[in-house]
Amino acid sequence: MADKDPKAASAKNSISDSQRFKYIGFDVFPGKPKELFKSDSEKEKLVDAVKARREKGDVIRDECLLLGERISLSDRIVGTVACLVMVAALFFPWYSAYNEIVEESQVPMAAATDTLDDSLADSLNDSLAMAGMEGDSAMLAAATEEPVEAVEDVEGEEIPEEESVVEETGPKEEVIHGYVAKKKVRKDYSRVSGLGSFGVAASSASLVFGAGPFAAIIAILLLATTILCVVLPGINLYGLYGLKGTADEQALRLKKLLRFNWIPLLAFVGCIALGFLGGEYSFDASQYFDSLGDGFGIVVFFDSLSWGPFITIAASLLLAVKGVEI
Repeated sequence: MADKDPKAASAKNSISDSQRFKYIGFDVFPGKPKELFKSDSEKEKLVDAVKARREKGDVIRDECLLLGERISLSDRIVGTVACLVMVAALFFPWYSAYNEIVEESQVPMAAATDTLDDSLADSLNDSLAMAGMEGDSAMLAAATEEPVEAVEDVEGEEIPEEESVVEETGPKEEVIHGYVAKKKVRKDYSRVSGLGSFGVAASSASLVFGAGPFAAIIAILLLATTILCVVLPGINLYGLYGLKGTADEQALRLKKLLRFNWIPLLAFVGCIALGFLGGEYSFDASQYFDSLGDGFGIVVFFDSLSWGPFITIAASLLLAVKGVEI
């Protein structure tokens, strides 16, 4: 049967004040609490110190971690070094191209024919084994006597040993007077620094625009990245040493300035995307450099880059990441 008086039921189930304080943790140490201050003079001294700090605007205690430096001395040193590296990258190689140079040399025939004799003997043994004539010494003698007959003239006189006969030894080798012609290909590189690219830009503009619209956009982006090697260090150094105001105001303004250091990375990613699109040359690229290939593409793009742009991007990323941390 339900209770007829709801007020009496709620009063019966209510919690007293002493029970509530104990439940929420106020009665962890039972007994009368000690005085917070040892004396009234100590209380007045501490209260006056708090009032003086509040009047100056200091509302956080000295031990709070929020009072730590948002831009430390080590951060300023690392940022300064990164700015100097970006400026120095202008003098590093940014672009490279090469021509393939074929160098021909002659190797003595003895060194080249030793391997040939071994392969000839192996093939002869294999043919004898397949024919089932391993014991036929007459055929072996006839096979070994053929080179001797080849060095005799019509009248039966032997050709002197210092003379030799031109023979074809393979699809790419030729014996000429006792020597084998060998070919070696080496690459002759031509490199341009970031600062030197400004001088080359005027003379090679027609070639760049003749490689297609995507190659022209890539050239513009890389040239803009080169200019940023001067602009970004100036902005970063101003943010590190030239800002005024409180520590928080300086940190927030520096955070906004360091965001510009993402631009070199974004430009480089855009160049890679455009490099996959490629384009055809409107001129004969082989008369300039062999590394340009038959058409512009991602392979030609990376072959044309040296290590200067990568150093620039690494230094700018170091500053950009620091802006995220602030």
